[in-house]
Amino acid sequence: MGLPRPSEPFHRVYSPPEPPSTATRRSAVVGIFTVVAAFAVAASVVLVLLSGRGSGDRSGHGTGDGATGAARSSARIAPPRSVPPSPPAGTLTVLPAPCGMVARPTVERLVPRARSEQSANSTLGTCTYASARAGSRWLRVETRLFDPVDGTDPVAAASGFFAAQWTRARNDPVVRTVSLERQGGLGDEAYRWYKIDKGQPTVVGEVAVRFRNAVMTVSYSGEAPGADDSPVNERMYLTEATGVVREGLDALE
Repeated sequence: MGLPRPSEPFHRVYSPPEPPSTATRRSAVVGIFTVVAAFAVAASVVLVLLSGRGSGDRSGHGTGDGATGAARSSARIAPPRSVPPSPPAGTLTVLPAPCGMVARPTVERLVPRARSEQSANSTLGTCTYASARAGSRWLRVETRLFDPVDGTDPVAAASGFFAAQWTRARNDPVVRTVSLERQGGLGDEAYRWYKIDKGQPTVVGEVAVRFRNAVMTVSYSGEAPGADDSPVNERMYLTEATGVVREGLDALE
């Protein structure tokens, strides 16, 4: 037989679940917040990287390739450099030293114990030999070089200057012209001029020559008592000046 049932009802003990502690809840909240913050930071970094890459592709900033692109862009918009025109073939580009165009023995023979003075730039050179002795003589060598400017033909410019010099010689009011004539066999064109200075007793044998784009003028002069227009002196001064011109032409070539 079974056990006898108790006379009083049996009461089962019931305990409801305890709520989580405050520390546990706080730890969970902090953990969730940390995860969210980390995700936000990661998303921001990705956006910044994507933005930087796009900016670098567009403007060339932010990467090495972008810097190269910027340099190329600057090179494309930089104004072109002006290149000076090349001189025509056969033209002269440099003048010799002014006092180096005539050999020293020639100078000593024509102007004994001469002192020299020179001046020069890229297009004009002059050298003067002079002596202070009584009855002394002078020798002056002037050379002009014509460069192409704004498309101008330098040979034509030199020819125009030579023509103007010839015209001046024919109308010079301060000298008395004994002879003035064109001279063949010197450079491209030349003339010889023997004159007497009206203001002082000086005779001058002058020879001018154009060679390509250069014009050289040699003046050989000396003191002469009175009006010395003798054929002997004329021939001597012009012959010596012509010889100096020939030396100068050799220096130009």
